[in-house]
Amino acid sequence: MDKKQKSIFISIFVILLLIVLLVGFTFARYISTWDAISERYQTAKWRFDVTGWSKEETNQLSFMETVHHINLDHGLIAPGYEGYFDFEIDASPSEVDLEYRVEIKENGHIPPNLQFQGLIDGDQYTTFYSSMKELAENELVGIIKREDDHKTIPIRIYAIWPFQSGSNEQEVEDCDIADTKAGIAAGYYDYQFSIKVIGRQLRAEEVV
Repeated sequence: MDKKQKSIFISIFVILLLIVLLVGFTFARYISTWDAISERYQTAKWRFDVTGWSKEETNQLSFMETVHHINLDHGLIAPGYEGYFDFEIDASPSEVDLEYRVEIKENGHIPPNLQFQGLIDGDQYTTFYSSMKELAENELVGIIKREDDHKTIPIRIYAIWPFQSGSNEQEVEDCDIADTKAGIAAGYYDYQFSIKVIGRQLRAEEVV
């Protein structure tokens, strides 16, 4: 290789090197990298219990007799009967807003003068209803917010059959006749109920 050829070869090599460097710098100008790490996220706790109820089986509920001016065998009701049962909704471990709702399904026939009333959270008495289903639909629904300090809701449901109903003489007579008919048709007024307590997580816009 003579001196001229060597010079041309060196010139070509330098030009190629410059092209490579320029191309490399061109790509480097368009590639940027940022490193970051997110906060740690954990699943918010969800727990919704009905105190004293088993999840493994159907729970047996019965009204406990609390007024003793009549004598009855177990499983029977009559004018003068008053009973109740208790349960407690517990959302204390939950870290989300939730709605609770009690659903009651009734089977059979209710004596005309039997009434139902709820006591919610120890001090909120509901109005009287002619069926437990009505009571549940109108009164046994509520919201427990995630920031609430108090997340347990005790509920008591009363069944009351007044010994004597009516606010005047005619009403008393009519109620006595209805009660007597209920006693005569005792087999017809065979009443049973089932109860379901449902907890549902709420979206932010659903929380009032």
